Amino acid sequence: MVNADRPDFPLTDRHDIERAIAHVDTNYWEQLSAMLVNPSESQGASKGPKLQKPQQLSLILHDYAQSLFYVEASKFPKPHPKLKRWLAKLAERTRQHVMKRLSEVESSRRWHSLSFHGLSFTEARKVIRDAVREMHQKFSPNEGISTMPNEAEYYSLVGKQAAAYAAAGVDITSGSPLLMMAATAGRGGRQAIQPSQNTEEKRRAFVEPLLREKGWSAFQWSLEAEVAPHTVVDYLAGITKPYRKSRVKLANALGIPVNQLPE
Repeated sequence: MVNADRPDFPLTDRHDIERAIAHVDTNYWEQLSAMLVNPSESQGASKGPKLQKPQQLSLILHDYAQSLFYVEASKFPKPHPKLKRWLAKLAERTRQHVMKRLSEVESSRRWHSLSFHGLSFTEARKVIRDAVREMHQKFSPNEGISTMPNEAEYYSLVGKQAAAYAAAGVDITSGSPLLMMAATAGRGGRQAIQPSQNTEEKRRAFVEPLLREKGWSAFQWSLEAEVAPHTVVDYLAGITKPYRKSRVKLANALGIPVNQLPE
């Protein structure tokens, strides 16, 4: 039976979407779990008081919602007469998905809570709703012509956004993955560098033909390499330099010697 709420994707696309959503869920579960605080232990003798981080929590929820939306929306055929309905239904599913995961994280550890950060359930819902609305608008047709961003445009936008946050001094070293890529972050296995258009062009010129040959998106490359999606995003955007371990994984996934992968 055909589901009118989404395209009738071929099996390979359904598998890719399922795999990518699981990858995103795992990534952001870790980020949200790291924000859990036991209020009775909020004051530590050795490290001082734990600080409320409502903006950091908001950014994680914002990027979680947008990453989920992009995973499926990027595979929608365009133009298509049902695109508006598909996007509207996807927006609804994405909001419900993130709110469900948020509730699950909140109840995952006894005595610990995200409410310590002062972001109410209603405010969290609004952050998620606004994030989904932004993506919905980016992918929506305009007068019959789809304005859906391609992957390169999307990743470039994300990279520039992260660099702007870093330049403004926003604390992103333990925050959302899409912002972490502009700073040193051990989890992602990469070092922050000064953004360079030449670096981005050199990396893309080498990598993108290989991805096309394999029929991979950048997101699929991250899955095959078993690295976080933002490790690939910031690499292609020329924002950071992956550590040796991550470079080896990225090169192996492409089937090339690590020394051929552009610095």
